Amino acid sequence: SLAVKIRPFRGSPVKLGFGYGSGTLRARGDLASSPIADDDISYRHHTLIFETEIAWQTRRRGRLELDLQRERRRFTTDNPFDTSHSGRNDERRDYRARMVQHLRPSLALVAELRRRSNNATFPAGFTTSDEVTDFVENRVTLGLAWNPR
Repeated sequence: SLAVKIRPFRGSPVKLGFGYGSGTLRARGDLASSPIADDDISYRHHTLIFETEIAWQTRRRGRLELDLQRERRRFTTDNPFDTSHSGRNDERRDYRARMVQHLRPSLALVAELRRRSNNATFPAGFTTSDEVTDFVENRVTLGLAWNPR
């Protein structure tokens, strides 16, 4: 993995971040609902990350954070009968917008919008209903953050 965060201009309230990660997950699994053993759920993945943060320093300081993460997974099972994983490729995305507005030195209002999704593709002629492969999750969070210092 490699990540870099920079301030593009001296004294700027803007921070930019970029990251890349790759790796291999080696894992075993088996679904009780399937008569076919899916004993290898391993995959290789590559991830790109883009982040930005914009801070403001008024009477009450705060910041806006925007993040984008994109991950590609290639499942590596060599079992052609494991139709849930053989030849499968996933495209995962995670978008996040978060605002932090300080109300007092130790208290902040936090609002977050987040969207996560996964889109799986299979070799021609193959589909699966054994596990959730495609999804979109939208989440809105509003809360208070307290720092007792």
